[in-house]
Amino acid sequence: MTRLPERMEEVWILTARGLSEADAARKLGMTRQAVNKMVKEARARLAHWFVESAEFLNSDLIRLDSVRGFTVLRSRQLGLRIYVIYVPKKGLRAVFGIEPLCPGKDSERHCREIARAAMELGLVDEFNSDEEVIRRLIRLMES
Repeated sequence: MTRLPERMEEVWILTARGLSEADAARKLGMTRQAVNKMVKEARARLAHWFVESAEFLNSDLIRLDSVRGFTVLRSRQLGLRIYVIYVPKKGLRAVFGIEPLCPGKDSERHCREIARAAMELGLVDEFNSDEEVIRRLIRLMES
């Protein structure tokens, strides 16, 4: 399963949102060294999973950001972008760069998970629709 352990995820989220390791340690009642070790391990695991997802999806890795928890891939077969984000408590989720981004009822929950994760991680602000949040997330991932 591609999920970070609960405590590691908690530490990683705080630092992904911009909190310093020292502040995260104080907030969680941990040592700075323990936080540093967990953050390094979390980022290493995310990077590994993102590389694996590129291989699995037969894609080229365009951008990998394990600090903020996302990667951008380009499908070798389809030539389109694939945007992968780590969703806390869920694992990796992907959006294919084709319109519409969230087609039909079947993808509503999936898009909602991605949009909520983007907001939880401080990557984008809240907007009217999940699809608008995902569009803003994609712009960030591409910049």
